[in-house]
Amino acid sequence: INSERANAIKFYDLMATVSYFIKPEMFAFLVCRSVQLTMREGICNDSILGFVHYSATLVSGNKLVKGIRDASRIGKSAMSCWKKRFHAMHTHSLPHLYDVYHGWVAFYTEPLQSCADAQRQGFDVGISVGETGTAFLDAIQHVGYSFWAGVKLHTILEKIDYYLELALLYNNELAQEYLSMFRGTISALIDRSQPARKNKLNGATGEGMQHSNHSVATNVHRALQAYWSGHNERCHHYLEKVPKGSPLGEE
Repeated sequence: INSERANAIKFYDLMATVSYFIKPEMFAFLVCRSVQLTMREGICNDSILGFVHYSATLVSGNKLVKGIRDASRIGKSAMSCWKKRFHAMHTHSLPHLYDVYHGWVAFYTEPLQSCADAQRQGFDVGISVGETGTAFLDAIQHVGYSFWAGVKLHTILEKIDYYLELALLYNNELAQEYLSMFRGTISALIDRSQPARKNKLNGATGEGMQHSNHSVATNVHRALQAYWSGHNERCHHYLEKVPKGSPLGEE
């Protein structure tokens, strides 16, 4: 594959990542363009992310076991190809691939703790190679899967504070916001008799982040806190605001 086509695939991959947070309705289109170019022109390092994105698109909202298995097989095959052909020369791609594969696909077929461990590895590599933006996406996923896997809440809280300190240092507002959501929820679960503690590190308030995925996450965390506090009707109220088509909405 020539460099011009490889750069085009990389462009579609980057745009797909941005659209997931800002304009989710464009995500599938951009992913399919990346895969289409690869099938027509040949494979390169950035093609792998396109296939993993494609796998995540197929998995999202799919209630059929066979459909989930087939989509997961595509993602696993893409990751295997990357490790064999591109890993040695493109270590910088690991954080993004781990974020998408282990964060959006693998949890359907692999243990949650292994997904959490992979996200932590993605964060460590991302920080070490300067891919800080993607590293913090791995950090958010690491906290989330540690939570769902049943890791001790105090352990998760310590990890959140560690990630938040770095997010503030690197001025990553997205990480500050999502990590602060988890911190509020976990604080409420640890001590249900007290209101959720404010982030001692002065995390972001979420202003300027009113996109659909942020709204979904906000309502899910509010529902969790309401349920744990015994407010079942309030919990139901927040869950009704979660779109059925979103991954959390399906759960």
